[in-house]
Amino acid sequence: MQKRTGTKKPHLSYEERVLVEGFLGQDYSYQEIADALKRSKAAIGDEVKRNGGRKKYTASKAQRRAGLKQSQKKRDCVKVALSRFLTRFVEKMLRLGWSPERIACRLRFLKTTAPQTEYVSAKEEVKPPPGTASF
Repeated sequence: MQKRTGTKKPHLSYEERVLVEGFLGQDYSYQEIADALKRSKAAIGDEVKRNGGRKKYTASKAQRRAGLKQSQKKRDCVKVALSRFLTRFVEKMLRLGWSPERIACRLRFLKTTAPQTEYVSAKEEVKPPPGTASF
């Protein structure tokens, strides 16, 4: 299955959510709302279902939830920037010629083997495990 590119519209804006709330209050159908906002019926239906349904939908609550979801999604991306140890680890491995994929794999391995610590002690020298020189 081939991935479509460039066809996905951005998330609903707060102004669009306010309009959705108003249209729902006037008993518009999802299709009528979608036509007015130039969105798909599925996008409107998903937005309303995700945020309380036709009777309980509020734009402010939907916007708050969307922002929270977006920040949670980005939280994993900034873990390296927020941790001094991880930043140093990644920079060192990049200088040694490791690929980003290899570094990510190594961090996942370290996380599963030492979940209570910050991957490994900051004082400990970072070395590949014995017998995995190509890792």
